[in-house]
Amino acid sequence: MFAHEVVARTTLWALLASSVFIAGLNLALTAVGRLPSGEYFMPSISHLYGQILVGCFFVFAQMLLNKPQLSWRLLIPMLILLTSLIFASHRRTGYVLLAGGLLVWTVLNKDKLFGKYRRWFLGAVAMAVVVALSSPVLQERMLLVVSEIQQFQAQTPQERTAMPTSVGIRLQYYLTVWDLISQSNPWVGVGSISFPELFWEVNEKLGGTEKTMYSNPHNEYLYILATKGVVGLVLYLGIFVQACRVAWRKTDDVQRMSLLVFVFLFLLSITSNSMMIDMEEGHFMMLILLIFLAPQKLVQKNK
Repeated sequence: MFAHEVVARTTLWALLASSVFIAGLNLALTAVGRLPSGEYFMPSISHLYGQILVGCFFVFAQMLLNKPQLSWRLLIPMLILLTSLIFASHRRTGYVLLAGGLLVWTVLNKDKLFGKYRRWFLGAVAMAVVVALSSPVLQERMLLVVSEIQQFQAQTPQERTAMPTSVGIRLQYYLTVWDLISQSNPWVGVGSISFPELFWEVNEKLGGTEKTMYSNPHNEYLYILATKGVVGLVLYLGIFVQACRVAWRKTDDVQRMSLLVFVFLFLLSITSNSMMIDMEEGHFMMLILLIFLAPQKLVQKNK
């Protein structure tokens, strides 16, 4: 179905428009005081403020780079997405993905960005940094990362399990899942069905009391390695390697560069979340692969 260019293009624009609308609404409610900074008008839209919002931002950026004559029609949605992320979200994943995505997007487009658009690009990056540093919620959330890491380092394994923080519990997951991996068959793992119980047993020995907190390690690389072994991890990563190979053959820059950035954002985000297992971002990524890979081209030729 997505091989049909109209279907793929319409779906992409529907996703872009929905992301801008939701981000804009959340930003507006925050600006008028109806929502505290960093909260959302619906709990479920917190998932927007990760690879979805950041990926859409770079799709618009790629369109702008390819068609600068569209200027404000692309700059306005980009500004809405960026401002909403910085001032109306407390999700640290989005901040990290924005920084990492900017680096990758810059490398992919270095010839244009450091050629005729050098001043515009450097000016825009400098302005974005200034805006980001002026956001209290962003500063508070990133400083909290440092605080939680320091707290984790000072705790015993039992204290880490009994008094978890967002960063601390992930670090604890990584340590305990590695214990499980070292005790299993490294080539095929322990299996998806057995994993939750085995993972709980390891953490229970350290004082874990809430079993539902220990269903996955919030790192997809470690999860695949533990459940499917080295073989499974290689096959899993092969999906995205092949996606990048197919994308690189596309002749349309928006189609090619945007998918490469989306794949990078996904692979970075699964270092601290289990996107493909139980989060909306995993479903979104599968839709993105269909939109960008299935059709021969996405951009409609000018008549």
